[in-house]
Amino acid sequence: MKIALSNICSLISAEQDRLTLSGASLIEESSSMTIFLKDLLLKLKVQILKDSFTMREDEIQFFRVIKPYILGRLMFYNKIFKIETGCPFAGGEIARTYYLQLINVLEEEFRRSTTSSDFYRYYRSGRTDRDNLYFVRGNIDYNDGLNSFAFELDYNFSTYYDYKVSKIVGNDLLYSYLAARTSILVETQRSLDFLEEPITWTESKNALAELIYSLHAASSVNNGQLGIRRLTLIFEKMFNVSLPEVHHSFHRMKARSGSRTRFLEKLKRSIEEYMNEE
Repeated sequence: MKIALSNICSLISAEQDRLTLSGASLIEESSSMTIFLKDLLLKLKVQILKDSFTMREDEIQFFRVIKPYILGRLMFYNKIFKIETGCPFAGGEIARTYYLQLINVLEEEFRRSTTSSDFYRYYRSGRTDRDNLYFVRGNIDYNDGLNSFAFELDYNFSTYYDYKVSKIVGNDLLYSYLAARTSILVETQRSLDFLEEPITWTESKNALAELIYSLHAASSVNNGQLGIRRLTLIFEKMFNVSLPEVHHSFHRMKARSGSRTRFLEKLKRSIEEYMNEE
C-alpha cells in the first residue's frame, strides 16, 4: 500500500484555506482543525492496519514524512486551542508577556534537543542512512533509555521516532505562530501610541462588535486582510474597552429577531438627520 503525500497535503490545505487563525474565531477554528486531523489520522490507521505496506520504502515514507505531517499539525492546533483558551487577556502587554513566556519554553526545549538528542541532529541534517532503524515498525531498542510515552504507543501504527518528528514539526509551526502573535501585539501598540488622551466608547459593546464585523465584511481595512482579532485589538485600545466575547456578540447578532444590524441602521439615520440639518 502506498499513500501519496500530495493527496494528504491537498486534504489538509483545503481545510486550512477556511481558516483565518485570527480574531475571535481562532479558538473555534483550532478546535475544528484538531478534530479534522484526528479523524484523518484515525482513517489512515484503519487503512494501514487493514492493508499494511508492500514495500519498505513506502513504510519509511509514511512514518518519516506523512504521519508527522498530520500529527505535527494536530499537535500544533491542539496547542493553539489550549494557549488561546488560557490567554489571560485579549491584548496588551499582559498577552504579549504570556506569548513571550511560551516562546521561552519552546526555545529551552530546542536547546535541550540539540544538545542531548542524536536523533534530533540526524533528522535536522536530512540524513537517511538510519531510516531503516528509525522509521520501520518493530525496531525499538529498549536499552536506549526511551521516554515513558514509548510504552503507551500502538506499535502497529508507530515507530516511536515518528512521534519525535511530529513534535519537531508541531513546535516549528508553534514557534512561528507565537512570534507572529507577539509581533501583532507590538504593531498594534505602536500604531496607537499617538493617542495620548483616553477616548471612551459610549455605545454598547454589541454595537462596537457590529461595527467591527461590518468593516471586516466590507473589506474596509487592509482590503479585508486584517483579521477580526487584530481589528478588535485596535478598537479595544483606541476606545479603552474590552471585547473578549466579540465572536459571541456576532453570533447573538445573527440570531436577533427583526433587524440584525441595529447599530448600523442607527448610524445611517443619524448621518441623514445630520446632513438635513446642514
